[in-house]
Amino acid sequence: MELALNGKSVESQGGATRIPAGLTRFISTGRPDAEAVAILNHLLDEAADLPASDIHLESEENGVRVRLRQFGKLRTVMTVNEHVGENMLMKVRATSRVSITDRETPQDGRIAFFAAGRRVDVRVSVVPTILGDSIVMRLLDSRNSHFSLSRLRMTETCEKALKDIINKPEGLFLMVGPTGSGKSTTLYSIVNELNRDDTKIITFEDPVESLLPGVQQFDAGGGRTSFAKGLRAALRHDPDVILVGEIRDAETAGIAMQAANTGHLVLSTLHTNGAVQTLTRLLDLGVDAATLGVSFLGVIAQRLAPLACPHCLESGTPTGEMRSWLREVGASSEANYALAAPGCERCDGRGSIGRVPVMEMIVNSKSVRRALERGDRQAIEEAAGLQPQFEQLVAAGLRFAREGLVTLSEVRRLTSDD
Repeated sequence: MELALNGKSVESQGGATRIPAGLTRFISTGRPDAEAVAILNHLLDEAADLPASDIHLESEENGVRVRLRQFGKLRTVMTVNEHVGENMLMKVRATSRVSITDRETPQDGRIAFFAAGRRVDVRVSVVPTILGDSIVMRLLDSRNSHFSLSRLRMTETCEKALKDIINKPEGLFLMVGPTGSGKSTTLYSIVNELNRDDTKIITFEDPVESLLPGVQQFDAGGGRTSFAKGLRAALRHDPDVILVGEIRDAETAGIAMQAANTGHLVLSTLHTNGAVQTLTRLLDLGVDAATLGVSFLGVIAQRLAPLACPHCLESGTPTGEMRSWLREVGASSEANYALAAPGCERCDGRGSIGRVPVMEMIVNSKSVRRALERGDRQAIEEAAGLQPQFEQLVAAGLRFAREGLVTLSEVRRLTSDD
């Protein structure tokens, strides 16, 4: 049997594929579900090979729409009929150990999948809609567990400042930004930097995104326990480094600060837009300003920007609305910037070939500490502005645009909420 997927031929394989122990593929139980299984296996292979971050299966009136998210953008790759689509949805439910009888409750599952010749952990979210299931499969590529700081395209001063921070024996370091901004990848890179035989590292995540050899990882997915309870438990395991998936409330913030002040390096995330807002947010959560001033080590605010394809990149001096925006943010409107990447054969028409993190970083200092103790946000900004590694997100993005790495429109889009 042959199927058309994204312009390619998909064959339903009758022969057995050798799968490494602990991994799986979708398996057909007979002719009725053979087409659905072939599509799903090919989808996972293609998504892992691209790579894509998510596969979306969305129930519609007459079938199921299939979309892939790559470099932050969704695109439709196919629509299947109602019969094939229902089989696909049921296969995903069964393989990820999500109930196939409960069709009214949102559920989460997980699959350790063998795709594109390697392990790919797939996080599955199932949400019932009025037309049927909406399923998102997030691909958590095992290769990210070996990501190093040197691959993050940080400036030399930023990388040096970060290495100085994470080599301290205690304190709190935070990564902030919206969902999908690459916070986990950067934190995993830090953990890889610290992962030595003489260092005990414990993570408490919801969920665990990638397996890190030599690291004790606890999964809080499905509401089994709170971050606060998990963090208390982790402290009884004599860790040197603790990664807390997210500081969500005052209780978790308080325990994280206590741990950071008693001989532990604590890494975590917070949902704020910028580095300065992170410090004021912790104060809003009830963290004592003096304690924060002592325990806080640094914070990075991050976005992921599409890396423009160099083969179809169009550069020049901006005009019109973009020129006005540059003046608004205090940047030169006469410089040469990356303006567009319309797509070509080399990038399969996407205009991008990956993503690059755009960062702003604040480290603790005497002037930052004094401003924190006063709760003076403007003084924090002024103190940060004097630090050699500090660039506001928009300034970092514009630097990438001048270097021909990110288009101006993407810089504006990513920093418009700041």
